Amino acid sequence: MRLPLRFTLQLAKLAFTGLLCLGGAAQAQILHDNGPIFNSAGTGSGGANESVLYTTTFGMGTIGFGHQNTAFNHVADDFDVTGCAWRIDSIVFFGYQTNSPVTSTFTGVYFRVWDSIPDAAGAAVVYGDSTTNRLSATRWSGAYRITETTTGNTARPIMRNVCATPGLILNSGNFWIDWTSTGSLGSGPWAPPRTPAGVAVTGNGRQRTGNTWNPALDGGTGTPAQGFPFIVYGASLAPTADAGPDAGICPGNTAMLGGSPAGSGGQGPLTYSWSPSIGLSDSTIGQPMASPNANTTYVLTVTDSTGCVVMDTVNLTVGTVPTSLLPGDTTICSTSSITLDAGPASSYLWSTGDTSQTITVNMAGVYSVEALDAQGCGAADTIVVSNPFGVSISGDTLLCTGAANTLTATVTGSYLWSNGDTAQSISVNTAGTYSVSVTDIYGCTSNADLTIVASPTPTASFSFFDNGLAYSFTDQSTGSPASWSWSFGDGGSSVQQSPQHTYAASGAYTVTLLVSNVCGTDTFSQVITVVGIEGSIAGSNIDIAPNPASGSFNIEVTGLESGALDIELIDLQGKLHASYHAEDASNGFQQVVDASRLAPGTYFVRLRNNELVEMRKVVLK
Repeated sequence: MRLPLRFTLQLAKLAFTGLLCLGGAAQAQILHDNGPIFNSAGTGSGGANESVLYTTTFGMGTIGFGHQNTAFNHVADDFDVTGCAWRIDSIVFFGYQTNSPVTSTFTGVYFRVWDSIPDAAGAAVVYGDSTTNRLSATRWSGAYRITETTTGNTARPIMRNVCATPGLILNSGNFWIDWTSTGSLGSGPWAPPRTPAGVAVTGNGRQRTGNTWNPALDGGTGTPAQGFPFIVYGASLAPTADAGPDAGICPGNTAMLGGSPAGSGGQGPLTYSWSPSIGLSDSTIGQPMASPNANTTYVLTVTDSTGCVVMDTVNLTVGTVPTSLLPGDTTICSTSSITLDAGPASSYLWSTGDTSQTITVNMAGVYSVEALDAQGCGAADTIVVSNPFGVSISGDTLLCTGAANTLTATVTGSYLWSNGDTAQSISVNTAGTYSVSVTDIYGCTSNADLTIVASPTPTASFSFFDNGLAYSFTDQSTGSPASWSWSFGDGGSSVQQSPQHTYAASGAYTVTLLVSNVCGTDTFSQVITVVGIEGSIAGSNIDIAPNPASGSFNIEVTGLESGALDIELIDLQGKLHASYHAEDASNGFQQVVDASRLAPGTYFVRLRNNELVEMRKVVLK
């Protein structure tokens, strides 16, 4: 059985309080106190408190439990995380070294937090280790550890050892913590057990000596079980919920629910859920607008990212006149009539001049009513009565190969489709015209039809026309593409169906067209050769004659500034058919090209001078 987690004692002349201030921040909250560390207030030397071992009253014999890190000795005890979760900022452990001064001799504290009893089957460490010294502050606690026969003894001043725990967050449940310490003296360190007044059994702690864990038992009469004092500081991470104050509204008006804020605290983002959701603008936000038709108690549920849930309620009282006086827009047949009812109220005024609660109409039109209750809380509403009603069919009008389209009649009633189906929605896999006849609750009938057109996956293709460096591209794709994406091979692009593009330099470019529609996509690529502008080789004159040519043609180059000249004859696919070289063409160059064995068509003459390139088109007949 676990002992109480809190204790209350009069701290007479106690020099130190139970709150811890870290780094100048606001005082931390004590989440759990596994004390007390003393059972006799103000009876020690200089008015100090005393932790008395009941050697006479109960025959107890263990004044302290070894938890020396150098000997692999540990002590352990458990605690419960209540609520949803705790953010633990620091843990305070207690210990002493015999014959130490009131100035602390502790040099280290090492601890681990477990999800079960340490080293039990399946137990796991969730925080800490046995190798990291986490001691951040140490001082005298204001108490001495003594026996019943040695009151006033000052050989064992109990030190308060503070360990910071950055990043430690624990969800609700039972956890164990084990710790071990180091000090500068030869004795201990020793862990004093809990010392509630007038009892021998103080807890369910455990002690490890070497590699073996055992219950922490006093060595005296009856070996009573002992617990160990420690204090956990931090903050409870449970969220809070505030549904706001109770309120009353007139029908047709709205009120904002939720406090400011509606939720706070907890871990991570908070989510909100209001129940019932009827009459709310949004049941998933902290402050929705509410316009219920009747008195309603709304329940706000706030949940944090760990699943921690808190609730609050708010009552919303609605006046006697409902916020919605009339039913939704309706349809009547020309031979029928319909009764409109504004609901209970004290007085009425209809657009027809009637002042009764109900009116009967048999003509299409817009009807409105104003109503007041006995307190003057009023509402107004309008209804559209139409004849005949209209129906349409929703669904894709393009049918992809091998696919099926869902067609849905857009109004409620009974249905008869042209294919014999009687559901509101049908699935079709062939092109054609489909019709539906819908009959409403008044017996009125309306018809609609929809034509489905087969739409194959598109096939991309294009042609082009060049004008120097400017090119016009014409989309010749089939399959009714709905969008086009051009890549011109030089970083340029376009989404027009048939764009124009101007190249910055001569060269061979791969132009790609991607076309798509609802049924799929296709691409087509083609290499085009862009001819340069005359004179791009600095200072030169280039003459090709005759052009068009039959059998042979002459290439003459003059005006080169310097350097070698290379001339190549290539076709539209970039295949080389002839090449010529001059080491120094600065005094001019002339070459007769024999093209008698080449097929008629368009070819290109590519000239290279130093780093400059020029291309010219020649046509063979």
